Amino acid sequence: MYKGVKEIKVAGVTFNNKDGSSRQELLREFDREEAVAVSLLEHEHKGTPAFHVLVNGKIIGNIPKDKAPFIVRNRKGIAFDDIEIAIYQDKKGENYGASVYIPYEADEEWLDEEESQREIVNPAPNSNTYSQTPKSDEYKPFYTTTFFNVLMILFVTPLGLFTMWMFSSWSKGVKIAVTVGCALIFMMYYWLLLQLGAAGIDYNTLLQNA
Repeated sequence: MYKGVKEIKVAGVTFNNKDGSSRQELLREFDREEAVAVSLLEHEHKGTPAFHVLVNGKIIGNIPKDKAPFIVRNRKGIAFDDIEIAIYQDKKGENYGASVYIPYEADEEWLDEEESQREIVNPAPNSNTYSQTPKSDEYKPFYTTTFFNVLMILFVTPLGLFTMWMFSSWSKGVKIAVTVGCALIFMMYYWLLLQLGAAGIDYNTLLQNA
């Protein structure tokens, strides 16, 4: 007694096989028969598992490429010997189509696409996919300390400007522009500190939690 049946629409039913046989002609022929044998033939397509759908040993189409991983994941729970097929014509009556019905035997072996996606999106709490350094109230990166910020303001920027004025081959106009730019950045930085202080926000804590 099977737990359920999965319906999958067969793809590629309008193509011809490598031996020149028409899949549409095969479907037309099999549609007239009362009983047919349905099976799946696994092969490799561009490095990934794929499946041909066979009726009486002849290829009539393929399992869609987005459904093939579904079969690979659940192959242990699939009753491959009892796959059935429904052959039909489109609304215009021009082309034949088909859907296969794949029975499965055990609920725990059957993972649907949506369930699989949920497993990927929501990994287990103790998954080793990535590790994150725990945050501690005692731990503060060096770049968030007051000492580092004072050092940057009082030493690095003036030293850089002094080096530029003394040793750079830039024109005087460029040097003046760089100096003015640094002064504006310093003023904006100081203004930001004032605004954060007025709002009761600690700058170092803000950087640490960024």
